[in-house]
Amino acid sequence: VAWTPSRCSTNCSRGPLFLRIPLAGGFDGDDDDEVLSAFLCPITMQVMEDPVVIETGHAYERDAITRWFSECRDLGRGPCCPITMREVRRADLRPVLALRAAIGEWADRRQRDDLRRACQWLTKDAKEKEALLALGCVARGWSGGRTGRHVVRGEGMMQMVGGMLRSGSAVVRLKALEAIQEFAKETDQDRVGSPEKQLLMASSLEKIVLSNDLKILVAQRVGSLFAGVVEKGSLEAKEVAFKVLEHISANAESAKVLIEDNILLPLFRVLSISRANLLPPRLQEAAAAVLANLVASGVDFGTVPLDGDRTLVSEDIVHSLLHLISNTSPPIQCKLLEFFCTLSSSERTALSIVSAIKSSGAITNLVQFVESDHQESRIASLKLIYKISFHMDHEIAQVFRASPTLLGCLIEIAFLNDGNTIEQDAALQILANLPKRDKHLTRELMEQGFFKIVAHKVLSICRREAGSDIYDNALLEGLVKVLARITYILRDEPRCISLAREYNLAALFTSLLRLNGLDEVQLVSAKALMNLSLESKYLTSTPKFDDHEHKSKLALFGRKPPSFQFCRVHSGVCSIRENFCILEGKAVERLVHCLTHGNKKVAEAALAALCTLLEDGVEIAEGILVLHRANGIAPIFDILKENPTGSLQHRATWAVERILRAEAIAKAASTDRSLGSALVHAFQHGDSRTRRIAEAALKHVEKLPIFSQIIDKRPSIRGSSMGSMERFYKFDR
Repeated sequence: VAWTPSRCSTNCSRGPLFLRIPLAGGFDGDDDDEVLSAFLCPITMQVMEDPVVIETGHAYERDAITRWFSECRDLGRGPCCPITMREVRRADLRPVLALRAAIGEWADRRQRDDLRRACQWLTKDAKEKEALLALGCVARGWSGGRTGRHVVRGEGMMQMVGGMLRSGSAVVRLKALEAIQEFAKETDQDRVGSPEKQLLMASSLEKIVLSNDLKILVAQRVGSLFAGVVEKGSLEAKEVAFKVLEHISANAESAKVLIEDNILLPLFRVLSISRANLLPPRLQEAAAAVLANLVASGVDFGTVPLDGDRTLVSEDIVHSLLHLISNTSPPIQCKLLEFFCTLSSSERTALSIVSAIKSSGAITNLVQFVESDHQESRIASLKLIYKISFHMDHEIAQVFRASPTLLGCLIEIAFLNDGNTIEQDAALQILANLPKRDKHLTRELMEQGFFKIVAHKVLSICRREAGSDIYDNALLEGLVKVLARITYILRDEPRCISLAREYNLAALFTSLLRLNGLDEVQLVSAKALMNLSLESKYLTSTPKFDDHEHKSKLALFGRKPPSFQFCRVHSGVCSIRENFCILEGKAVERLVHCLTHGNKKVAEAALAALCTLLEDGVEIAEGILVLHRANGIAPIFDILKENPTGSLQHRATWAVERILRAEAIAKAASTDRSLGSALVHAFQHGDSRTRRIAEAALKHVEKLPIFSQIIDKRPSIRGSSMGSMERFYKFDR
């Protein structure tokens, strides 16, 4: 125990004694306050708040003497008086009500004096040190009890503190903010003036956040309090609070603090359809703006609880906000659409949003925004539709099929208006993501002259050297996807063949293969060439006239005779324009080059296009020769040697089996152990189709006896691998 009898007796033997103690947090240069020694606890030497007297007649702070007695017991001795060190028989503690009242009266008088002295320093021109002391005094006075609060209100100090937010010192502004936070705290006995405090806090913070330097600190200090103002404050306080929250939430880090302070639930409640009519439209818009800012902070809202087990992406929450979109003004619609667009950007929350949109049937209302006159809402809706089009392409296509007018509006936004480039890009990407084999949609796009516009745009970008401009690259990717739609219904729509011939699409897609770095463009172009090349054998024609006679007749009229090329693969007259033969225009060479592409999807698409030269219905031996001359056989073998999986494994195995039908190649390949191992791997790990093809390939290289234990030599009852690859193409589509 730290006290000695001599020291304690000295303190109390002189009777009532005035001690001079400094004002807690007082001002330099001010006179020190005086306090009776009887007000001080002999143990703590602090003014007592709950004085009690023990058996010896000495008064102590209740908590201090209780700890003293406990320490005495811990030392193995009975309780004793800290001053006289005399053991007491009873450890009873009796309150001294008169002393407590005297101390309370003295403390109240001292607090009033302190607060009135602080007023002179509550100006924006005060020195930093003095202003900080004054603000600390006010905050302590307010939190100290009813007397201090009465003085703060009576002296108009709340408004003075609000004025300190205009101080040139960031530290002073922060201290003022802390004082305002204290003002906002209420007890059950101090409800009067609540609207006044809420409005003061909100309007004062509106000034501080404009400096943009204390957003995170503001969010940490008053985020939870503002949640209460948003839901239960006066309309005037709410309006200013929403403005402040909009500024604070624009910063990602301060937005995260607000989310931790559970600001989401009050925001949702004031926006819910049951309460939306209680707020003026301007406040609904402000609340929606704050919500949009919060979701842009990067937080995973699938894990942030709203109330109970619900989150912001729970189905009923999303349904409520979707319903509000259909029943509110354009500015609020815009903010809510931006909110959904941001949530749809994350794979973790996008699926929840998509599921709720599907179950609510809201996709029709969302698509109808493409014809809205409110540009901001239209742009936000287009961005949202683009994000969800990866999961809802068929539902979106169904809306456009039912309304050609909406489809026309989308086309107009994408190409015919000189408007916002973000809006145009979103519209184009929506068109690019629509189902490629939707015949009705493709025919409607053709009716509206859409593909001719796209073809001209692609040619224009190619002339400007695509790859040199970032915007052109993004635009080209969307355009190529849209243009490739034509190649997916060639056999069902003769007009598509005519259009492909008119714009020489086979040559165009061939030229796009050279755009290294634009993987998506190369991927789509290779797939389009595969579709076009599959039709070559059906469009190949044989001249019905004598070639020499025809040339002589044309010479009589002074016309240059055309140069017909007899294609050995298709056994007829071919050209890249008329029947999309990829033997012309360096298509084969560029496709072979893509076989070694770092992107496996591009390599697989190029392989699929080259496989059309080995199809049933063409001269396979001539196709093999074409690949040999283009140095394409080794890269195909290399793809299989990498032991790919899935569709790439099947394509590579199919191509290798076809190539090995050439006896000379099969003989040379029989010594390639890595190729034999790759075929065995395909047989062991491939699906049933791949296994049959790998079996046939192993027979070509005479490796079958070596693997007799794992290969069933009986012929397959499902047919041989010599069938057409076209069935696989249809399956893959």
